[in-house]
Amino acid sequence: SIVAIHGLNGHPETTWTASNGAHWIRTFLSADLPNARILTWGYDADMHNKDRVSSLTLSDHARNLITNLYEKRETTKTSERPIIFIAHSLGGIIVKSVGNNLTTVMHVYFANWHRH
Repeated sequence: SIVAIHGLNGHPETTWTASNGAHWIRTFLSADLPNARILTWGYDADMHNKDRVSSLTLSDHARNLITNLYEKRETTKTSERPIIFIAHSLGGIIVKSVGNNLTTVMHVYFANWHRH
């Protein structure tokens, strides 16, 4: 399973969509990895509207990610499949805060200042 997580001011679908409408993660990865299950996960990352800024903490987002993935993997009977995270910005920090609670093969970070 490949899980893509957006960064600040991002969106689980539009972050990964090119101006021509192609969802590049699904388009390119599914061509090279036809058996991979490709998912996106989102959280409230709006920083433009001060009235809508999320009150959730990093731990809250990490807990929501774990819970959502657990539920999805249980209902689809795919809990034994490894997970590859593709994360951008704050999405990478959320993945790091998840820790070793999931069977993870690889983390791919984009534009993250926390590379270690």
